[in-house]
Amino acid sequence: MKKIALLLDDPEALANAYKRLASNPELISQLLAGAQKRIAECFTWDGIIDRQIAVYNRYHSHSRS
Repeated sequence: MKKIALLLDDPEALANAYKRLASNPELISQLLAGAQKRIAECFTWDGIIDRQIAVYNRYHSHSRS
C-alpha cells in the first residue's frame, strides 16, 4: 500500500480527499488496516520491545566484528 499524506494548509486538497474517501469505502478499509498495522508495530509494548531488541541485536553484531 502506498503512503498517503495531506497538507492541512490546502483546503481544496483536503476537500478532495474527503470526497474521495466518501465515495470509496474500500479505500477507507485499506487505510484503516494500514493504520492498525502501524499502531501494532510502533505503538504497542510488543512493537516497542521488538524494535529495542532489533537495535540491541544490530549493536551487538557490530560490536563483535
